[in-house]
Amino acid sequence: MSPVGLKFLIILQIAMDVGIIVLFVFLIRRAMPPDGRKSLEAAAGVFESLLSDAEAVTDRLREEIREKERLLEQVNEKLDLRVSGLKRLLERAEALVPLEGEAGLRDTERAGSCRRNERKILLMADDGIDPGTIAERLSIPRDEVAFVLDLSRKRARPDTRERPS
Repeated sequence: MSPVGLKFLIILQIAMDVGIIVLFVFLIRRAMPPDGRKSLEAAAGVFESLLSDAEAVTDRLREEIREKERLLEQVNEKLDLRVSGLKRLLERAEALVPLEGEAGLRDTERAGSCRRNERKILLMADDGIDPGTIAERLSIPRDEVAFVLDLSRKRARPDTRERPS
């Protein structure tokens, strides 16, 4: 090919590239709305509202988590009280039922203390005081009061089962 033909093809190629660029810019401008800045601001506003909504939801979740933590603490405290009450009941039951070979003075003292509480519970119940008040006055668990009253009722009730003759 001649150098003039080659130069002509290069110039033609450059002109076509410039034409394509101009056409591309023209199409892009035509595709954009005439108020491109306002649409950008509207999109930013939507994004901002989404962020504020997400922040509000996060705050609500934090509050709910704090509330759940408070509830768990209350449940733990109640469980601790019940465990300590059960331990006291177990100690008193062990004092009333000494193990074989374990009949020392300490056991009889503990048994006497339990029997005194039992007598107090029964006397107060005979006076018409409810189990909750008895538990408060004697500083013992309500379940223990109910246990003693139930045992007392069972002891007082004769065995009604018929025995085979």
